[in-house]
Amino acid sequence: MRSRCHTLLRVVGSLPALAMWSCGNGTGPSPAERLAFTVQPDSVEAGDSISPPIQVAVRDEEGNTVDGSTASITVAITSGTGTSGAELGGTLTRAAVDGVSTFDDLTVDKVGADYTLTATAADLESSVSAPFTVTLVLSGEGPNISTWEFAFGDGNIPPDATSTEADYTVSHVDSMSTITVNSRQRPDVGLHGIYLLRRETDAALTAKMTYSIQFRLPDAVSIAAHQAGNPTGQTIDMTLFSWDGKTSRRDYGFAISIITNPYFQTGHVRYWVTDADGNGSWEDTGVVLDLDTEWHTVELSVDPVSDSGVAKIDEAIVVTAPRAKEAKPTFGDDVTARVSVEVISVDPGSDNGGRSARLQVRNWSWIWSPDG
Repeated sequence: MRSRCHTLLRVVGSLPALAMWSCGNGTGPSPAERLAFTVQPDSVEAGDSISPPIQVAVRDEEGNTVDGSTASITVAITSGTGTSGAELGGTLTRAAVDGVSTFDDLTVDKVGADYTLTATAADLESSVSAPFTVTLVLSGEGPNISTWEFAFGDGNIPPDATSTEADYTVSHVDSMSTITVNSRQRPDVGLHGIYLLRRETDAALTAKMTYSIQFRLPDAVSIAAHQAGNPTGQTIDMTLFSWDGKTSRRDYGFAISIITNPYFQTGHVRYWVTDADGNGSWEDTGVVLDLDTEWHTVELSVDPVSDSGVAKIDEAIVVTAPRAKEAKPTFGDDVTARVSVEVISVDPGSDNGGRSARLQVRNWSWIWSPDG
């Protein structure tokens, strides 16, 4: 309520009326004039809800909250602030309650500094928040890969063969994840089931990173087991790469592949190399694993300062080599890092095809040292 002053006329006996000036609180509501952020956005991790919840109040011309207002207030990222292309998620329009709108589920999807929000409402002056930063937790770990992205595709298939989600089965429990490809045991396809985790940040080009994951082949690998109908894969692959879409347009990193096909170089470990033109291929490390159904640990490290990568299996160094630098003309214009685990079913076109392939993984970690 705004304070108001008015004139009182008072008659005292036969004397003329006396004019008196009186100030007090008026009884009518003051008109709403503008919006104001009363709880400002705080720095937040990309994808997480901004906390504490942002609040925007409807104010009168003297700065008091208009308690009776139920104005519909909308918030948006202020144009030209933060990172280009960022999206504000959550419920962006809220009706005021007692003159205040509370936004308790707002998220921003891209890392960046100097973001601000703008609040608007019909017939009211808009308001711009204080600046805030959206950060990214780079390092991570988990008992399974249920939070990773899943992708699938065909490999070495005839033109009339295609894969669908029905060709894959994925399950997650607290302690591990199981990936099965070619679930329908089709003889005409070789299928790729890939789980990957990404981080979008320029630090992907300067940080030293180490990716570790435990894997297990739940089915025995042998010709006899395959002929008896056991699931049999082609390879299992683990990768750690950083994509530079802004300048070099090269994919920097390290990958290893373990051959699980019982008919072809079983147990051989290969690593990914590139030539001067950025064309990639697999190179044999000379290491041959005795494949079993026990848990094993793969660890990949890349160092941009020394431009090198190191692969370990069960703490033993498998290979140390320069990072691969692969050209990827169809990749985007961002800078990202990613880790992945992939299982591939046996190539079609022979007696080896038509089997599913299974892989179990657990206890992954991805450690960043941002200073390189």
